[in-house]
Amino acid sequence: MKKRRYKFFLAFFVFFELIVIILLGKSLYEKRNNVLGASVVVEPLNKDDLIFANQEDLEHFFEPKPNRTIVPKNPLLHYHLESQTINADSLNERYNYAIEKAPDTFRIITLGDSYTYGLYMQTKDNYPEQLEDMLQKLQCKGIKKFEVINLGFGGYDIQYEVKRFEKRGEKYNPDLVLWFLKNDDFGQIAEVMNKKLAAYKKEMIESEDMDEYYKEGKFTPWGGKVTKELLQSFGEKQLLDYQKNALHKIDTYYKRKLLIFSFSSLKKQYKNVIEDFVKSRSDSYFYDNLVDIYSMGESLPNDKHPTAAGYALIAEDIFKYLTANNLISCN
Repeated sequence: MKKRRYKFFLAFFVFFELIVIILLGKSLYEKRNNVLGASVVVEPLNKDDLIFANQEDLEHFFEPKPNRTIVPKNPLLHYHLESQTINADSLNERYNYAIEKAPDTFRIITLGDSYTYGLYMQTKDNYPEQLEDMLQKLQCKGIKKFEVINLGFGGYDIQYEVKRFEKRGEKYNPDLVLWFLKNDDFGQIAEVMNKKLAAYKKEMIESEDMDEYYKEGKFTPWGGKVTKELLQSFGEKQLLDYQKNALHKIDTYYKRKLLIFSFSSLKKQYKNVIEDFVKSRSDSYFYDNLVDIYSMGESLPNDKHPTAAGYALIAEDIFKYLTANNLISCN
């Protein structure tokens, strides 16, 4: 009966155990139980909504299935969660975009994890969609239309974000790429972790008292176990070197205008990596003072993802940066 009850509990919340975000060190805004200084967050998505697209270089890479609606679930959030529409190209978008770009169109690709995807908000409310709507109001010579195409997805690390661009973004021939990176993007290696999560889940459900974990709000404790193992086996320096290499792989597929942006709480060693990267390529920029949605109360309780209003603040901040620094010129 006890095992049956555990299985029912897990099935009810439909947690997607492969999505684990790791934060190395303390964060000003994310207050959770730490394992060796890494805060673990689990993002709930239904496996039926995902494609496990085995690649030659990435065995465990995943994407949302196209042409469907996704409704996330999270028992830590006590309010109605919004749905997202996944378009024909596996993107959290209101529209399907033509592969061939019209001559009078300025096209932007956004890369990132669940903060770019817009995990708990309606598709229209994520920051790429709101940015697209703001840009449409510009009167620019030679530009009749702006397109902001969202490649973000929850649980992605830097390597998976580059793979997503290779698979879905390169063909759109963007004029600009916006890449939202945070502390946790530098602290995880999804491909390494995902190999072990399923086995650890089975082992812990069968052998441990899961009720104690549930009372603590830890609905996928196997994520904490694999996190601890990752940090012990890699160490911070080796992990950082890994992320440096992953970051530079974007140059294989894209060499044009690029803006990487983050919150001011980004760790100094991560800022240094990004600064060195943007210096190594032309037409590249780094904005590390993104609007503080947390002090404004525009993040979700017990989760810290942005609210719809939080995404509006992010979109407005990026809009101002793009226009002020002539990344989009309307002269």
